[in-house]
Amino acid sequence: MRRHNGDGDDTMAPAAPETYSVETTIVLTGVSAVQLARYERARLVLPLRAGGRRYYRASDVQRIRKVRRLQRDLGINLAGIEVVLRLTEQLDELRRRLAAYEADGGAPPAEEERG
Repeated sequence: MRRHNGDGDDTMAPAAPETYSVETTIVLTGVSAVQLARYERARLVLPLRAGGRRYYRASDVQRIRKVRRLQRDLGINLAGIEVVLRLTEQLDELRRRLAAYEADGGAPPAEEERG
């Protein structure tokens, strides 16, 4: 699947619904290339890799924006951001499970789901 990679070169991007090159991701998120590399080293964002290039999904772009806000607006360091993101993901999962529980009429989860 061909995607314009944002630097004037059309290349083969990974088969994903929408992916962005590093250059385009920088424009979309407002972070510098150095900061983006820091986020990757901290494993806060894990881009797709193909042909020696990195590509970011729309969900990665949203995550980068969230990381930037937490760092810039709240002054949280990258280690703290990792904790915030992990807890947010756990909370989202619990909300999904609660919604499924309520949709089933309040039936308790199966025994293997409780662990």
